[in-house]
Amino acid sequence: FRVGIISQPDWQSAEPFKALGRPRLFFGVTGGNLDSMVNRYTSDRKLRHDDAYTAGGEGGKRPDRCTIVYTQRCREAFKDVPIVLGGIEASLRRIAHYDYWSDKVRRSILADAKADLLIYGNAERAVVEVANRLAAGDTPRQLDAIRGVALFRRVPEHFTELHA
Repeated sequence: FRVGIISQPDWQSAEPFKALGRPRLFFGVTGGNLDSMVNRYTSDRKLRHDDAYTAGGEGGKRPDRCTIVYTQRCREAFKDVPIVLGGIEASLRRIAHYDYWSDKVRRSILADAKADLLIYGNAERAVVEVANRLAAGDTPRQLDAIRGVALFRRVPEHFTELHA
């Protein structure tokens, strides 16, 4: 497989996400090697002025919850291309979770980002299997049996959903 990387794109527009053309299989979106909120704010919720993971150490190059924002821009650029989330930010927020920054319980990042799949944990094997299966013509909904992959499913016909 060939991979194109758009590192810290300008998130104000979908144009930077079109730079490499339409992806053949999927957009792979990650917030980087550190959670974007931890990278952007101190534990006192004060804005950091530097970023050790950006060229020149300049802060402010990534938006809050950048995985969600980047996914929205990918969707704007190419509506029908599957989007696969990964990385530390997606892995830690794959289920409902307490969000320190907003002091609320937030739903899964998969729902907030409106992505097709989320690959969590050490995903080296899972991402290759996802790529192989998409290349073979499977849809993202058919990839639910891959270890380390999360996605939303509809409730099957013969099941009853219990409300707590």
